[in-house]
Amino acid sequence: QLGLPSDAIRGARELLAVPLDPKLNDATRFSPHWQGVAALTRALVKYERWDEILAPASIPWGTSLRDRLGRGYVEALAKIAKKDPSAATAVAAFGDLKKEIEKPENASYKLQFDVQRLELQGTLALKNGDAIKGLMLLSEAAPKELTLRAEYDDPPFFATLMYSKLGYAYLSQNSPKLAAEAFERALETVKNDPFALAGLSRARQA
Repeated sequence: QLGLPSDAIRGARELLAVPLDPKLNDATRFSPHWQGVAALTRALVKYERWDEILAPASIPWGTSLRDRLGRGYVEALAKIAKKDPSAATAVAAFGDLKKEIEKPENASYKLQFDVQRLELQGTLALKNGDAIKGLMLLSEAAPKELTLRAEYDDPPFFATLMYSKLGYAYLSQNSPKLAAEAFERALETVKNDPFALAGLSRARQA
């Protein structure tokens, strides 16, 4: 949040360097190791380090559903941003995890999955030039993300405020009034978020 990506990434990798406890680092626990994975992916997404996300062994993913969701999400985002030909396939593969989410024992992941699926689909649509579909999908994701953020936000599930991302999408489509409204909604949730403030200043200037 202070604009220090190198420090954030270094801090995350220090967590990952902590020796693993054989009993307390399994896939079902919020262990220091998993917090390191989550912190690292948040920093890499927030600062658009797409090559690092896609580099083999850069992020020590496991095989749990939580890891598969995280990996599928961030790698699809990276491929969209880099205009990788396999981006659409990656987004579809993430969507295929829905059958896992629908199992009763995985219900706690549903809202997170819904937000990420909508974000990926919306981001891909915008990248492909379908602005109406992209904005519609991000508009659907934004209030869902606020619901999850209201339940647990320390640290947040998501690297980016969806209302802030929606604001920047509106700016890209020359809709500063709608962008300003989205950034203001973001700032109601995270006070003085610098990324939303920067977008709001651009929108008001426009």
